[in-house]
Amino acid sequence: MHAAAPKKPRVALTLLGCDASGQIGGAEQFFARLADACARRQGAAFEVHFATMADAARVLRRRGLLLAAPDRVHTAPNLPAWKFKAFADSALLCRLLLREDFDLVHMVMPSALHAPALGLLARLPRRPALVLNITDCTVAHHWNDSTRRGDPQRTAYRTTLGLVPFDGLYSWYTLFCDAVARGAIRPAGQPLVRAARTVFADLSRFAPAPVKERTIVFAARLVPMKRPELFVQAVALLLRERPGLAAGWRFVLMGEGPMREALLRLRAEAGLAPEQLDFAHGDDLAPALARSRAFVSCQDYENFTSLAMLEAMACANALIARNVGQTGQYLRPGANGVLAPGHDAPAMARALETFLEAPQHHEAWGRESRRLATEVHTEDAFVQDVETFWTDVLARRARPAPQG
Repeated sequence: MHAAAPKKPRVALTLLGCDASGQIGGAEQFFARLADACARRQGAAFEVHFATMADAARVLRRRGLLLAAPDRVHTAPNLPAWKFKAFADSALLCRLLLREDFDLVHMVMPSALHAPALGLLARLPRRPALVLNITDCTVAHHWNDSTRRGDPQRTAYRTTLGLVPFDGLYSWYTLFCDAVARGAIRPAGQPLVRAARTVFADLSRFAPAPVKERTIVFAARLVPMKRPELFVQAVALLLRERPGLAAGWRFVLMGEGPMREALLRLRAEAGLAPEQLDFAHGDDLAPALARSRAFVSCQDYENFTSLAMLEAMACANALIARNVGQTGQYLRPGANGVLAPGHDAPAMARALETFLEAPQHHEAWGRESRRLATEVHTEDAFVQDVETFWTDVLARRARPAPQG
């Protein structure tokens, strides 16, 4: 008689803070894609489920996600909108997590109103190991900045990490881990803290077109942190100072957000015609990135782990970016793109010039971007890393507490 295979630990990837509005961003889609990847994975060390509110699950399914293992998707009902809806939703979600008897819960996207329910969950005698994923690149930068007390993301993370003794913190950014290590950020409890080394794009959707166009794309939410105005200003400078160099090239700004009208005014003030700098939008970046030759990032703080940048790399785009955070994990200057020599619009214009002055390198830079997206920042690499982290969190939690 064969011995029964040991039971795999059950993990719930848990998405907080989403509703029926359809505001599902890159982090939410990434973790839904991770749940699908784990469901398809042969020889996985963990049985991975996905737990969220019913409305969020419906939005994600409409985008073709959470379909690999429908029986591993768990939803709590959304309550009607009212003042303390986030607290009530998180209480329902915590009840679902306890009922399903998970070994580990990996949470994403907290808000301050989720913290009380999570704090109660963390203090129950029989509860899963709790992990929070740090997906906001501003957390370490703004943690002790008293001028940003009204910042909802800062409030969410400070409240959640202050009230909830997590067993683990998995950060997109080494800067956050460094801040915890030196005591600048002091989370409740003594969590295991680790930084991601990679993420992954959906290679079934993001790949280069057979023929590339002479197009340079900026794609992001149109919010101040992404600095889309630098792209508009840089294109205006380039076209004014080096019109011959930019002849035949098309510049496209893709995205939606509160800065859109101001950016349209900025384009008009700069005297740019729509055919010189086009504004586009839409949920699916894949067709535009497949045809473009270069992807521009002007954002503050971090470029890694920008999903849009990695998707552009998968589509064999060269990169043009400011040198912020861990940009070097994506952009290798002279190998797959150009680093701006500074952080203002003239520096971004100079980076665009440098790219346009090197047409002999464009194809090789695109190939190197594609190689990094398909051989380095891969689904397998990410899943192996996060499974190692989960294993270490569970092993650490299982050890008896020191005496005395």
